[in-house]
Amino acid sequence: MAKDKTISSNNGNRISSQNQVKVFQDSKIKFDLNIRNRDDLTEKQKALLELILDKHTKVVFLSGPAGSSKSFCSILAGLQLLQNRRVSSLYYVRPIVESADAASKLGYLPGDQSDKLAPYSTVLEEKLAEMLPEGDIKKLKAEDRLNVIPVNYARGANWAAKYIFVDEAQSYSLGEIKTLLTRIAGHSKMVIAADPDQSDLPLAKQGGFNKIIESFNNEDAQSHGIFCVKLDEEDIVRSSICKYIVTKFKEIK
Repeated sequence: MAKDKTISSNNGNRISSQNQVKVFQDSKIKFDLNIRNRDDLTEKQKALLELILDKHTKVVFLSGPAGSSKSFCSILAGLQLLQNRRVSSLYYVRPIVESADAASKLGYLPGDQSDKLAPYSTVLEEKLAEMLPEGDIKKLKAEDRLNVIPVNYARGANWAAKYIFVDEAQSYSLGEIKTLLTRIAGHSKMVIAADPDQSDLPLAKQGGFNKIIESFNNEDAQSHGIFCVKLDEEDIVRSSICKYIVTKFKEIK
């Protein structure tokens, strides 16, 4: 079995072809993004960004504790791919309500679909505000380049030339992760991030993400562009108190 890639640092709609397969793509952005990076990223986080941006990478399974910049690095990579005209849109997928299996409860929240999704787009909105000026965010939204998608809306979708960030994957069932993975079409990338210690699923349904890591953490998967990355407590950059708390809870468990 291969080791986790934990990592050693080292226009208009058109039809294109990837390995002789015709791929329908939306047009790319026609303006430049003014992306702000951070100077406190660890070597593993920098290497993670390089891995996601590598043209041979299709899927990254990303595991790490709270505060290890899983969301920041994943969304930053998506913005850089948009900037480089390698994808047309950024999709943010996450479980709804207390678990992905409870996504049907979305209907009980007030308002239309955008109102119902608003509480679950907080992470994306916060990271976008951290990385982009307000004007760039407005342009992306005006062109429908940023989408928040609950997992039960993904079935039947065909995501070509898209960057898909799947957040809170520890709260998805195996079937739901399979549904998301099988939406990937040509020229797309997907990052599936999880903190296995913070699952909202009932105990009997937990562990799906870990099972997937066990299955895909090998050289055969890497030859298909699928990588497993593990961040740890040393990569927690949110705050010193966050790092201390995560470490103490690990001792409790």
